[in-house]
Amino acid sequence: MRILILAADQTLAEDLARVLSSDSCTFLPLTAPVSKRRAAAAESDILIVDAPVVDERCLSLCRSLQSEFAKPLAVCSVSDNERDIVRALNAGADEYIALPVRPQELSARLHAMRRRAGTPPSGLSDTVLIGDLEIDMRDRKVYRDGRTIDLTPIEFKLLTALLSEAGRPIPHSQLLYKVWGPEYADCRNYLRLYIRYLRSKLEVDPRSPRLILNEWGIGYRLDGEIAVRPDP
Repeated sequence: MRILILAADQTLAEDLARVLSSDSCTFLPLTAPVSKRRAAAAESDILIVDAPVVDERCLSLCRSLQSEFAKPLAVCSVSDNERDIVRALNAGADEYIALPVRPQELSARLHAMRRRAGTPPSGLSDTVLIGDLEIDMRDRKVYRDGRTIDLTPIEFKLLTALLSEAGRPIPHSQLLYKVWGPEYADCRNYLRLYIRYLRSKLEVDPRSPRLILNEWGIGYRLDGEIAVRPDP
């Protein structure tokens, strides 16, 4: 697994690289030229932003990386403040890791991120049409009226989990297990946050959703007529 660490402090980056000794790590300072960051990110499987504080520079970098690269992104910081965690996730991070962290836990979390960003659930392939959305399962892209809707790896994984049981309510715990893994079975705040992200991108009116519906006391349901168009 190729990991790019963008860090404010080289010593912190080297500490992370030592923890992840079985993986290939590249370090760049947060102040590295944009061209260098882009080249390194394009060749990496996982992106880590290692920032001492979750400030606007950190958040701006997260937004920039997610808008350009559909790759798993983690923010590492010494802050375990809930506000900082939410801000980082809102800016596009797929995972927030409060430091210090145990080496095995860090490695497991990063490998889990990569697994979650992998292939879509079995039984889904080709291009799926629902409402005015076109979902290319092979290239992991979503379109409306020919225009691309940018989804992060976790957002796309959540969408495909909903698609796999379209028309049926899926319990919170089942969605958490499918998208984040068993260790996140009780993290409903993650699920609520990413459902909100999906609605903001896919619903015509996110305040009155017609596609991703609440099933009160159970979970969520994807509603709408689904058609499959085989790819050539």
